[in-house]
Amino acid sequence: MIGQEKVRQCPMCGATSVDYSVLAGGGATCRACKWKGTTEQLIIADIEHIYGTRDGIGMALSNDMRRLFSNAAFGQDLVRFLVKWGFMQLTGDNKKDTQVAARYISSIARSCLTSVIEERENIEKGVVNGA
Repeated sequence: MIGQEKVRQCPMCGATSVDYSVLAGGGATCRACKWKGTTEQLIIADIEHIYGTRDGIGMALSNDMRRLFSNAAFGQDLVRFLVKWGFMQLTGDNKKDTQVAARYISSIARSCLTSVIEERENIEKGVVNGA
């Protein structure tokens, strides 16, 4: 299923980190360059993707990030780190230990993805502000 979305960009700097009202004539603000105007002034680009819905995009992005952290070598090193620093105690029950490690991996992947998205916005701000 091909999904279609609209990406809104600031008319001043082109950043996608914009807040806008869904109401006609509503306000819009760019978090990168601090431009303020109306929703109608935003640049709108139509994009197509293979993820079906906006939620599908988020799920695919999250799954890809989780996959990056799910390789065996990383998992073993992570468990050693968690045990060393007292975040996790091995119980000897392989199933339980694996479930706890998987929770940590999932949490790390979520946090990492959040950090990547926040940094993308900071990069857009930096480009606008000359950093």
